[in-house]
Amino acid sequence: MTQLGNSLGEYILDQIDSQESDVYLASTVEDADFLAKGILTSLENRLSQVAFACFWNQRFSPFEIEDLKVAPIFKKYQEPTKGKVKYLIVVKSIISGACVVRTNLVNLIQKDDLYIETLINPESLNTKVEEVVSRVQQQLATAKESSAIYKTNEKLDTGAAQQLIDHPIPHWVERMTINYLKAHNGIAQKNKTWNLTLPTGEQLDNVVFTATEAATLPSATHLTLEDARIRGIVMAKTSFAQGQPIPCITISTLPADVNGFWSLWRLTIYTENWNQQRIMPLFLHDSGRVFLPTARYIWEQLLSVEVEIQK
Repeated sequence: MTQLGNSLGEYILDQIDSQESDVYLASTVEDADFLAKGILTSLENRLSQVAFACFWNQRFSPFEIEDLKVAPIFKKYQEPTKGKVKYLIVVKSIISGACVVRTNLVNLIQKDDLYIETLINPESLNTKVEEVVSRVQQQLATAKESSAIYKTNEKLDTGAAQQLIDHPIPHWVERMTINYLKAHNGIAQKNKTWNLTLPTGEQLDNVVFTATEAATLPSATHLTLEDARIRGIVMAKTSFAQGQPIPCITISTLPADVNGFWSLWRLTIYTENWNQQRIMPLFLHDSGRVFLPTARYIWEQLLSVEVEIQK
């Protein structure tokens, strides 16, 4: 696939009129390490301005309507551009439906570039703020109109339903809670629902974390970030002393030769009246190379699947 990407990159280069043109390449995470990598390598060898974006999409059918497909973005990596993008290239090796490409393309086009733009051109701050405020006002008006519940004279619009985004944060809260209990002498047992014993000794039986489970099992206790006990886990600080053993895990979906160190970083830039933060995963291969797409894939797996820590 990487060689195919190289060939596609050479074909794309023939369509670009100048080596100084700003080019933006976007792909989904499953194509980042191979097809998109080949295209990106070809472009970077001959063009001076190439930026890259990678998207993690969760494709599903809302309301269990099989003919309705959405693919909201739950994570992304997006590099800033120095100027106006002239060529936008979206890479997808397998297209079973248009929702993934459409979602990622719209996200790129509508991206709020206020931060980058005003750093490069401070004089444009007022104009950019007005543009963003106008855009937000339009989105709020649209959201308010679409959320009215008393419009009984209108038929349900499945197209409007495609705009709904199902964020995976309940699954993250579940993984965080279960792993926290396992690491702090708590107990987490699951049959159809969770039975939890907190490190304090408090027992929580018949627990679920997602709205779907709560609707299916109305007698269950629905734990969310609104619960003080869950917020306490979020705010808990974990100390790590020098010389402490580093946990080792195996992810079955990764190739056998992918071995190295994974870490998660929080990067912060701040002044007296302003601050900006970014959370970034990092994977350092045993060969000394840094693989960013692999780092983000590992992060995704840690959030979505059960991972056993080796003793």
